[in-house]
Amino acid sequence: MTEPRSGEGAVTVGQRLIWAGQQLTPDSPLYNMAVRADFSTALDPARFRDAFESVAERSDALRAVFSSRAGALVQDVRPDVPAGLEEVDLSGEADPEEATRRWIEERVRRPLDLGRTSYDTALLRLGPERWTWLFNQHHVATDAWSEALLYRLVGEAYAGAASSTPLPAFAEHVAFERRNTETPSFARAREHWRAKERSAGPPLRLYGRAATSERGESRRFPAPLGPDRMGRLARLAETDGVRLLTPELTYFSLFATAFTAWLARVSGERTVTLGSPSHNRRTPRARETLGLFVEVFPLGVTLQEGETFRSLLARVTEETRSFVLHGQPGASTPASVRLFNVVLNYLNVSFGPFGDIPAHVEWVHPGASDPGHAVRVHVHDLNGTGELEVLFDVNASLFDAETASRLPRHWLRVLDALLDDLDAVVDRLPLALDDEAGVQLTAARRRDAPPADRATVVSLFDGQAGRTPDALALRLGETTVTYGELRARAETTARALAERGIGPGDRVGVHAPRSVEMVVAVLGILRAGAAYVPLEAGPVAYTHLTLPTTD
Repeated sequence: MTEPRSGEGAVTVGQRLIWAGQQLTPDSPLYNMAVRADFSTALDPARFRDAFESVAERSDALRAVFSSRAGALVQDVRPDVPAGLEEVDLSGEADPEEATRRWIEERVRRPLDLGRTSYDTALLRLGPERWTWLFNQHHVATDAWSEALLYRLVGEAYAGAASSTPLPAFAEHVAFERRNTETPSFARAREHWRAKERSAGPPLRLYGRAATSERGESRRFPAPLGPDRMGRLARLAETDGVRLLTPELTYFSLFATAFTAWLARVSGERTVTLGSPSHNRRTPRARETLGLFVEVFPLGVTLQEGETFRSLLARVTEETRSFVLHGQPGASTPASVRLFNVVLNYLNVSFGPFGDIPAHVEWVHPGASDPGHAVRVHVHDLNGTGELEVLFDVNASLFDAETASRLPRHWLRVLDALLDDLDAVVDRLPLALDDEAGVQLTAARRRDAPPADRATVVSLFDGQAGRTPDALALRLGETTVTYGELRARAETTARALAERGIGPGDRVGVHAPRSVEMVVAVLGILRAGAAYVPLEAGPVAYTHLTLPTTD
């Protein structure tokens, strides 16, 4: 690996957050983004390999490798292609289709060695005219748009349209993000998300379960829309008062409304905050760049008494406009991504044919998700069929398989009610399925479930800092610090801790005399979600002896 030249090694905020999440569960494949493309025609493996490598040679995102230096994430770009296309022949198996499914399932559940390569890829032969291409890349270096773009570029190269011209460099996006953080619009965006941090409700306890878990295993369940629902959804999306600037924004707002209504019903909370990605590709050149652009931001509304789908849709739509406006590159923080434990992932991508070859593309679940997420819902039409696919990834530590399988069916009841009557009152919707007679699915929280904490040291401090940012917070001798300054310094500390893998469940020792720095450290540790352990400001050697016994 070559040493980075000037400008190399830098990463984006989104990459640092993904890296920090991976460090919390280093042996988990939770960030593996895998797609399989199935072909029903003869393929030339050598030509396929050359096509893939010709794209990788032109892309810094595919040649990037990742490591930690002085506790911080860096990415270096290798001069060579870090991993070639593996060829696997399963045509001799008794059931090549099943053998392929098992091979892929095992392969995508392997953690990737990011110090060597960010991806794994293979071409599997099931028969003379049956082939499958697997491409699996770590989320730190890709997103759904990037995977669809790679598929298109390799398909074009396979069809004979290969180019030696370098692709737009991901390093350009890194540089743009850094410049953007100095603009007035970014300052407004950051303040917008700070306000969200102050007003967000507690993490949602769905069906009375805990809000998060320490393990990230998850199960995937489909929520099939079918032609009838899809037709009703399409007709509603064209209705005056529902239709927005683009079909994608309209569908997103409708799904976010149905998702919010369902979450309110099964959590008992009036304020519902969910996470959703901002795709951040706002220029034609960015849309032709491989790499990770997305960042996830909170989207939240508070339901009113007598809330109807129509009134909820209006406020979700307004929140969506604000979300789009303020979802700028680099604006997410460790604090903002902890405001939600449910995610709505609406993917506006389509793979289409592979060059001139028809193909069917499937997004492969790695069997894991973020431990801090109870449910992740994905909405997409990867094959451009015109019918959206909805998938629920449900945290296996919070829901057994039978209960988890009911979640998408309950959500479909809410979606059906929305499609039937926009003026229906959300709180009056029946959710129980035909086989759930007597099952309580109302908004009331289970009596034996402990109430979620509504106020923390961090939320109380942020509330005060938001109201009086210029007021005096600390004075030590001649040194004074305002609430706004203290919050900014605590955020910097929290981000530095997150970059080093510190998060919920961790304990951080504070070895400092009474000082402004000590207060900044404590607030930063709490903001990162960890607990602080005060250590006597005595000899460091003695302190080292006390650390292993701290609990």
